[in-house]
Amino acid sequence: MAITGFVYPVAVHWGWSAEGWLSAFRVGDDGNADPSLGANGLIDFAGSGVVHVTGGAAALMAAYFVGPRAGRFNPDGTVNDMPGQATVLSVAGTFILWFGWYGFNPVSTLVFVDSMAVATRVAVTTTISAAAGGITSLAVHVLRRQPPDLPPTLNGILAGLVGVTAGCPVVDSQGAFAIGIISAFVYTLWSEMLKRLRIDDPLDASSVHMASGIWGVIAVGLFATESNTCSAGYASCADDYGAFYGGGGRQLGVQLAGAFGLSLWSLAMSTALFGLMALAGVLRVSKADEAVGLDFSHHGGAAYFGEGQIAASVNALAQKVLEEGGGGAKKECLAPTSE
Repeated sequence: MAITGFVYPVAVHWGWSAEGWLSAFRVGDDGNADPSLGANGLIDFAGSGVVHVTGGAAALMAAYFVGPRAGRFNPDGTVNDMPGQATVLSVAGTFILWFGWYGFNPVSTLVFVDSMAVATRVAVTTTISAAAGGITSLAVHVLRRQPPDLPPTLNGILAGLVGVTAGCPVVDSQGAFAIGIISAFVYTLWSEMLKRLRIDDPLDASSVHMASGIWGVIAVGLFATESNTCSAGYASCADDYGAFYGGGGRQLGVQLAGAFGLSLWSLAMSTALFGLMALAGVLRVSKADEAVGLDFSHHGGAAYFGEGQIAASVNALAQKVLEEGGGGAKKECLAPTSE
């Protein structure tokens, strides 16, 4: 409630309202566009920054304050892999998200009349960046001498989608391809950095959303073309667009300011929120509950077929934790073994 009711609305006001200090839609006293930071204001068409950086920064601070899962890191700093339960559901969820992104990005034109050319271009750049991100992430995974795997591919697709969300109407196909490729590298490097810092982000949410979102906001200042920026309706498009296309550095400066401001806001508010929750002791279950698993300790039974067969061995582990002082857990949290 705190994030959706307070943190997000402030970010949205800054980036998309008629009064926001970052907004490309800020209106002056004469009724014309008057961005506070100059150039076109922040170009964040469908929310690489306003949506994804804000949420990803919150995910980062949540992961930090909750702490790593039991057994995730060894004393020497090495990482134990903890793959997800259902790869099929992960694939289905990713492709549902990808399909939903065609509502998220093209529909951000807000109107059909006179905007179908922009919406069509947005759909194309969204597709290209997502595909480039997925392929690149898989290639990087294999080049690091690891077997081909689905999770890095799926997260690469999402990173490509997040990365192009800010600039989808103002970049061309080549720019979208480059953004997707770089998004995959940004996601991979951020994920590895968190592991080295012993921050356990189970879904790589901050790597996909915050890191790729920051890159997506910055990428607009590099890859936006003059013609696409003008057709998307930005006021200073003739003078300010991507630096790689001859548009100078003013738009890039605005994008950097936007990425920094949105990141700082969400990190600061999320630190306060999750820090207070950690002090109150409400962020994490007891050690015994964690050892048993929340399906048994909080939800009354197994969630997956065959889970009951391992209940006895899980109980032995939980009993040991209880005997050592399980953070207030009760014996009722032990897994039922009747299945």
